[in-house]
Amino acid sequence: MFRKLLLSVAAVGALAFAAPSHATLFQVGFLLDSSGSITSGGWSTITTGLANSIPQFLSTSPTDQYELSVMSFSSTTQTIVNKTIITSGNLATLQSQITAAPFLAQNTNFSLAFTNMTTLMNPGASSAAASYINFSTDGVPNEGGGEAGGVLARNAAIAAGIDNISVEGIGSGVNVGYLTSSICYPQACDTTQPFNFPAQGFYIPVAGTADYEAAVRTKIAAITGVPEPASLALLGTGLLGLGALVRRRRSA
Repeated sequence: MFRKLLLSVAAVGALAFAAPSHATLFQVGFLLDSSGSITSGGWSTITTGLANSIPQFLSTSPTDQYELSVMSFSSTTQTIVNKTIITSGNLATLQSQITAAPFLAQNTNFSLAFTNMTTLMNPGASSAAASYINFSTDGVPNEGGGEAGGVLARNAAIAAGIDNISVEGIGSGVNVGYLTSSICYPQACDTTQPFNFPAQGFYIPVAGTADYEAAVRTKIAAITGVPEPASLALLGTGLLGLGALVRRRRSA
């Protein structure tokens, strides 16, 4: 009985630690709301959270590569990271670029955000196996044609080759129905973990900017197929506990 139990747990552990069966290159774009309602302190928290999270992309099979693009948006957009494959050698530079990104502090233009990110990533000309956009916002679009303009630009991004759009809605000022029904892609938008990624876009509600890092770590874990460090630690604790139980049983 205990042998069977050990084999079962070992199988789960092997799945958790196994390299995901992805192709070589993936494009990942982060669109970060930098409108005035985020506040300067909130913006610093968001950029620090993203910078802290991107080392997760290196926790995969050596054959997996992730091309990172980061763009902020408000009434305008600003390219923070210009599609760069993440390596251990450039990780610190990428993190510095993200944390140094200026706070735009203007209005909210979803249309311009999706249009310019699609141009930056240019998925149709990429050799990547898939192209993903992660969209984070704390409000509703009040420029660029409003919600309708955001949908048009989102649709154009999909037509250009974006394979998945997942969303973090930060705070209480977002239109959850609009984000889940009109921005997430592919539909229907998944709202429960474990997420059905990449077959569905998914939505994570984020209470405030302080919780953004935890949400983006969940996002990266879904992309890479590698459990977050906390999940791996929990698995390791379970294996150690089971081993101790078996040893006690044998010595009884």
